[in-house]
Amino acid sequence: MQINDDKSTDAFGDILIRVQALVDNELPAEHIDEVLARIASDRALSAEYAAQLKLKQKLRSGMSRVPDEWLRNAERRVSRRITRGSGLALLIGSYALLLGYAIYSLFTDPGVPLIVAVLSGTLVLGVAFLLINAIADRVRESRTDRYKEIVR
Repeated sequence: MQINDDKSTDAFGDILIRVQALVDNELPAEHIDEVLARIASDRALSAEYAAQLKLKQKLRSGMSRVPDEWLRNAERRVSRRITRGSGLALLIGSYALLLGYAIYSLFTDPGVPLIVAVLSGTLVLGVAFLLINAIADRVRESRTDRYKEIVR
């Protein structure tokens, strides 16, 4: 669709941006009369304005509210539990493998002093133990949570 062939491309782009701003109720009040006059005097611009309004209405009508019951049941779905468990297993597994490789590299590289390798390995194992302890505590708490069924 071509609008005002005799106008420059910059002016055309500017008026289209203003039309879109008018449709979205974002156009400053001092520019509204000017844009409405341009729309009234230009058939192609008027068609563009109508198309923008129609698109806005379609988008607005297509967005429906999700039922509350669906949201309450989404937490309990089996697929959600499986993906959460799988994601956690992959995260912990890859973390353990990376740690193992890092520790192996530290001890097999002859350029690394033994004290640095031992202290680095100890630090990594300490962090791993803390992570495992935090995950175990969270699992224990979720099993005994008496407020689990309450919807917020």
